[in-house]
Amino acid sequence: MWRSLLTLALLAAAATFVMNPIRSEETTLIGKPAHDFRLLDVVTGKDVGLSGLKDKVVVVIFYSHTCTFCRNYEARFRQLAADYAGKNVQVLAIDSTGRTAEEAAAAWKAKNMGFPLLRDDRARTAAALGATAMTTVCIVDVRGNLRYLGAFDDSESGTEIRSRFVADALAALLTGKAVRHEQTDVYGCMIPLPQ
Repeated sequence: MWRSLLTLALLAAAATFVMNPIRSEETTLIGKPAHDFRLLDVVTGKDVGLSGLKDKVVVVIFYSHTCTFCRNYEARFRQLAADYAGKNVQVLAIDSTGRTAEEAAAAWKAKNMGFPLLRDDRARTAAALGATAMTTVCIVDVRGNLRYLGAFDDSESGTEIRSRFVADALAALLTGKAVRHEQTDVYGCMIPLPQ
């Protein structure tokens, strides 16, 4: 009996945690045009589209207020948006969990993140951009090509950060250099399969 309960608990935990979900050299999306999306900003109620952000580097963070991993990154996400305000960079968060816009908006407003939260209620945008876990970050260059897909940095907890993948990719793109790490492993809660 206990063995069955332990097995069920381990299977449930595995269903909500993903490590290394996007490493596939045969199906890489890096360097290709990013999927154009048009999604609802849960706070303003307006649609935001990737094509409407041309001439900007766009950082897309897959996020859910119920994901423990996301909560560990919130201060770093907020700081990134503040650091790049006014620097031709647009930071966006996308919630692909299927929660209502009202629920997501209430949680987002309370956190005062400083950038929009968009609702991807059927997880189609997540799938099209190659994100399978919350905390996945995608960076799209000014030409609309996906240039980075992976983790924010190499520290889930925020301590002892050695590699700042997103900051390094942004610095490279803004100075016309090659992105050193184009794809990295991600830790996070699993994004539901598209409906």
